[in-house]
Amino acid sequence: MAATSLTVRLAAAFAVVVALTGMVFGAAGYVTTERQVTAQVDNFLRQRAGDIADGQRGRPARPGDGRPGPGPGAVDDDALVQILDGDGNIVTRSGAALPVLAEDVTIAAGRPSEGSRPESLLRTVDTADGELRLITLGLPPAGAVQVGRYLEETNAVVSGLRSRLIWVAIGTGVAAAALGAWMARRIAEPIRSLAASVDTVAATGDFSTPILVNGSDEVGRLAAGFDNLLQSLAASRRQQNQLVQDVAHELRTPLTSIRANVDLLSMAPDLDPAERRQMLDSVRLELKELTTLVSEIVEVAGPGGEATEARERLDLAAVVDEAVERFRLRTGRPVVVEATPTTVVVDRDGIGRVLANLLSNADKYSPADEPIAVTVPGDGWVHVADRGVGMSSSDRERAFDRFHRGDDARSQPGSGLGLAIVQSIVEANGGRVALADNPGGGTVASIFLPPA
Repeated sequence: MAATSLTVRLAAAFAVVVALTGMVFGAAGYVTTERQVTAQVDNFLRQRAGDIADGQRGRPARPGDGRPGPGPGAVDDDALVQILDGDGNIVTRSGAALPVLAEDVTIAAGRPSEGSRPESLLRTVDTADGELRLITLGLPPAGAVQVGRYLEETNAVVSGLRSRLIWVAIGTGVAAAALGAWMARRIAEPIRSLAASVDTVAATGDFSTPILVNGSDEVGRLAAGFDNLLQSLAASRRQQNQLVQDVAHELRTPLTSIRANVDLLSMAPDLDPAERRQMLDSVRLELKELTTLVSEIVEVAGPGGEATEARERLDLAAVVDEAVERFRLRTGRPVVVEATPTTVVVDRDGIGRVLANLLSNADKYSPADEPIAVTVPGDGWVHVADRGVGMSSSDRERAFDRFHRGDDARSQPGSGLGLAIVQSIVEANGGRVALADNPGGGTVASIFLPPA
């Protein structure tokens, strides 16, 4: 319904614009033509009256004269001519009498000096025989000549033009409406297609519904943007489903172990104290792993990619020293630090968690007697190097995937979420992460934070 309404509105708007444009230009043409036709009649009347006044056409006989003036006759079929004396009385005329008003008498009574131009009056008058265009021109030494012409023929031409313009306007409006409807359908078709796709997605919840993208105009960009949005939502849903499956898989093992130990403890009340203590230690260990796993799941399933804490200007070397000191106190593992002061704008707590995860990974995979090396070169990078067995190229490619654990890491405690959390926090602070082989054996985990 909305698409149809849009089509109708576009068609109507197009038709109205074209019709109004046609009406404006038609009205301008009509007014111009009417003025030109009237100007032609006026020029004719002036020319005829001037010829009679100048003697180029013979005048009708005057009282006491009895003879027409020289030149062509004053009276032709194309005009009415009337001569007035100085008192405004009709001396002679051709055809019907022309109206004589006070203004005409004033002109006839005038006494123009030699070389001056006689007065004249040009007007339109209504008569019993129709509309008449009339000029009154003074004659020296006194009197006036009146020349008139009926406007029936002129009005017929103008009226015919007006009728044609009206029909042209109507025809143009109808044609514009038809063309506008066709153009509106063409314009609204991609919008209708997009609306249908939106309705399909809303009804089915299937974010993989294809969106047809045609052109690079505003509608095309809208369709492309909506298609990208659906792809992002589809990817998010796939990641969500994968996260649920991975969580279920990771939780199954510790929960099964805890349940088995609890069941055994409940069924064997007389169990040897040493074995009981060993089973309780196993339950505590599993509960610790489970607690860590749940915490990591909550963190990795959070806003992802958004820095939720306020950023501040910090010395990266000082942040590294603080993280290393806390790690030493907690684990007793030796750590060698080489740090050059570097100013960065980051989330202090987030980067602290990143460094803690990297140090924990290095501690997990390094031999007990080998120190961990941490380097801050001063260019925004932080390198954490362990002396473990290293990582294969295939494991490095997937190291930042959630719940991924390499073959060598499966025997170690952990959930496979540590590096995923590291990547999420670092990228939220505008940085990036990298893994490389340690030339002395093991792996170098690196983060980059843009210097301020």
